[in-house]
Amino acid sequence: MRDQNYATVQEFQPWPDISPGWCLIEWDIALDRASRERFAANALQAPGRVRVAPYLLYPPAGARQVHRWQGRPISDGDLLADAFGFGCIYLPQPVLSDLWADPPQRLTRTGVLTDTVFSDWHRQRYGPVEVDWTVSPQHVHGD
Repeated sequence: MRDQNYATVQEFQPWPDISPGWCLIEWDIALDRASRERFAANALQAPGRVRVAPYLLYPPAGARQVHRWQGRPISDGDLLADAFGFGCIYLPQPVLSDLWADPPQRLTRTGVLTDTVFSDWHRQRYGPVEVDWTVSPQHVHGD
């Protein structure tokens, strides 16, 4: 396994081609090995679709889901999200190839690939993503 810094795009160089795609778990997400393997196996059932696992953020106003559907945080059991974070996500290689071939303007302007930039781009190009409730990642810091 090799670490990859997804956040800073260096001259729009694509991530290494790892087919069928990437299972990305951010540094501040805890996920046990069995859950990680289940998430990866579930992703391979639809290898061309982005898939996210739900997790909570803990801002001062109270806990809330990070992923959203039509402007509101998703609820337990919601199967789709149209805005999503990178916390625990499967990214198919063809989707990443499309991103590098036609990057969103905010990415070309700032050079920073954030979950918001990617989520907005993905929603416009592909629509919503699947939410995988079979795993329960934990966000390990407060905000």
